[in-house]
Amino acid sequence: MTTHDKAHEDRVDPLDPVAQYLATRGVSDEIRARGLRGIVAQWEAIAASAARYDLTLEDWLNDLDLRDIIAGAVTAAPEHERRAILDLLARADELFRTATVETKQSLWGDAVASADKHCARQQWWYFRHPAHPGETMRADLTAAGIP
Repeated sequence: MTTHDKAHEDRVDPLDPVAQYLATRGVSDEIRARGLRGIVAQWEAIAASAARYDLTLEDWLNDLDLRDIIAGAVTAAPEHERRAILDLLARADELFRTATVETKQSLWGDAVASADKHCARQQWWYFRHPAHPGETMRADLTAAGIP
């Protein structure tokens, strides 16, 4: 562990299981500072603009990773915190599903999907792309062989 990693770890509240989880995932201080409610709100904002997304596929994958981080954080959260966030998360997820199209393969590609054990049922977000992607996103999806 480097000195920087140790300093980063020291800033994590040892009594906050969500903060502990986010630290083990290597989540930035900026995102960790938002807390579970804040990152779910960020996911909701992504979902609201997902249908016509026009950044790169790499940007999209980073956004999908946020949803994966949320999944783990929700599991780590104490029951009262989990209950407080589940309705908001369900609404954001429904908004995302409505704005996107399902694919048969993980958008990360076979190598990453296999290494990270992506499952279409449990990590469904990795198997969806914008319903009406912009030109940049459409080009990236085509280059990746995603119809």
